[in-house]
Amino acid sequence: MAMLLFYSSLVAQALEGCQKVYCTRIGDRPRQELEKRGIMPVIYEGSIAGIRASED
Repeated sequence: MAMLLFYSSLVAQALEGCQKVYCTRIGDRPRQELEKRGIMPVIYEGSIAGIRASED
């Protein structure tokens, strides 16, 4: 569990400066880490190839 939290935190740190992250699956803990840093995870149902960024 400690390694998972470590990696979630590293990924969130690498994404600092981003406003949104588009993904097809994300766990509760990684989602919380992103939100804590002000990054909104946009969760898409379907293939990652089907994601299209929107101008929200």
